[in-house]
Amino acid sequence: MGGIRRRRNWALKNLPFKHEWVLIVDADEHITAESAEEIRKVVAEPGDKVGYYINRKLFSWGGG
Repeated sequence: MGGIRRRRNWALKNLPFKHEWVLIVDADEHITAESAEEIRKVVAEPGDKVGYYINRKLFSWGGG
């Protein structure tokens, strides 16, 4: 796991990105269609925001 974290941090510091923000989603996470649309809007017109909060809903073994 440390190797993945190291490579991700290296990429964040060294690679050019098209946008100012990076959203990292782990393999066991997913973005809802509604969240994806909201993210598209924010990327298209970021305005003067300095941060965003994304609420998470946790599920364990298929339950809510």
